[in-house]
Parts: sequence; structure tokens; C-alpha cells
Amino acid sequence: MFYQLLFNMKLTTISNIFKPGRFQTAGLRLIALATITTVLVYLAPSRADQPDSLQKLKQSKSCPNCNLSNAQLGVIDLSSAILDGANLSGAYMYGTTLSQASLTSANLSHANLIGASLVSTNLSRANLQNANLSGSEMIAANLTGANLSGANLSTAVLSNANLSGANLSGANLSGTSLDGANLSGANLQGTNFQAARYSNATIFPQGLDPQAVGMFQPPLVKEMEQINQQQQQSLPQDLKQIQIK
Repeated sequence: MFYQLLFNMKLTTISNIFKPGRFQTAGLRLIALATITTVLVYLAPSRADQPDSLQKLKQSKSCPNCNLSNAQLGVIDLSSAILDGANLSGAYMYGTTLSQASLTSANLSHANLIGASLVSTNLSRANLQNANLSGSEMIAANLTGANLSGANLSTAVLSNANLSGANLSGANLSGTSLDGANLSGANLQGTNFQAARYSNATIFPQGLDPQAVGMFQPPLVKEMEQINQQQQQSLPQDLKQIQIK
């Protein structure tokens, strides 16, 4: 559709330029045509390599630095795929499995990753600006230094995820599970944490009060953690008693 429209634009533009009375000399006509062609080629998206990149990805699960912008990759298995430095901006990846995949420094801005599986996925330094990750499973994902500004992470599971140094400014983390997640050094300016859950193992930037920003700690989790702490404290004494006997 895009290329048909572009083709029609080319014909219209060229026909208007070469109306009688314009660019009468052959030299001027050639210069005008060359200028128009250069501009149109520059403005048109470079996607000629996409079919090859898609085929390569689906066959080998390896396509680092590939151009896959706006690609249709919904509900497919890309677990353990190698996509470091790939351009996946605007890609449709609804429900896609990307567990244990490597996407370091990949561009996933504006991508649709609703309900995607990103368990133990390496997304360090990835660009996820304005991406939709709502309902995704990101347990133990590596998001160190990632750009998640403006991203939608509502109801996502980020348990034990590493978000240290990540940019989460303006991101939506409402209802997100952050049990054991590492948020040290993260940019949390304007981040929505309403109804997000955390645990004693969650690491926050210095000075952040999780409850003051709307987060909560489930009573059962809190009680279990207290019991575990009590058991650990009493363990050395129990061992001493065993040794005395």
C-alpha cells in the first residue's frame, strides 16, 4: 500500500514538473528528475531487507542488527533468539515467547509486547521507549541501563528482574509485581507505581519509600518473610543445642 501510494506520488510530481513551459531544456529536466528521485528514495523506508531478515530469524532464531521495524512477530516462539542491536521499533510481538533471548542494545521503541514471555531475557541497554509490555512475564529479565521511558508495564511480572540504572521516567508500572527486583540507580521520575507489589528483597533507589508512591507488600508475603527471618536467626542456636547433645 505504501509503495503504491509512493509510486502514484512520483507520477503526479513528475507529470506536474514536466508540464509545458517548465524546464524546457533537457539539462534542466534531468537535474529536476534526479533531485526528485533522490528525495523520494531518502524519504522511503528501507525495508527491502525485511523479508530476508524475517526468514532468517524464523529459521535460525539469529538475526543481530537486522531491520525488523514494524514486523509481524506475534505469538511465535523466539526463545533463546539472538537479536542484539536489531531494529524492532513498532514491531507487533503480542504474546511472543522471547524467554532467554538476547536483545542487548536492540530498538524496541513503540513495540507491542503485550502478554509476551521475557523470562531471563537479556534486554540490557535496549530501547523500549513507549513500548507496550502490559501483562508480560519478565521474571529475572536483565534490563540494566534500558530505556523504558513512557513504557506501559502495567500488571507485568518483574520478579527478580534487574532494572538497575534503567530509565523508567513516565512509565506505567501500576499493578506490577516487583518482588525481588533491583531498581537501584533507576530513573523513576513520574513513574506510576500505583498498586504495584514489592517484597523485602526488592532493592529501591536510596530514599524511596515504596508505600509513599502507592506500592504495597502483600500480608502473606510479609508474614512468610518474617517467619523465614526468625528461622534463620534461630538456626545457629539450634545447631549449638545439637552440638551440646
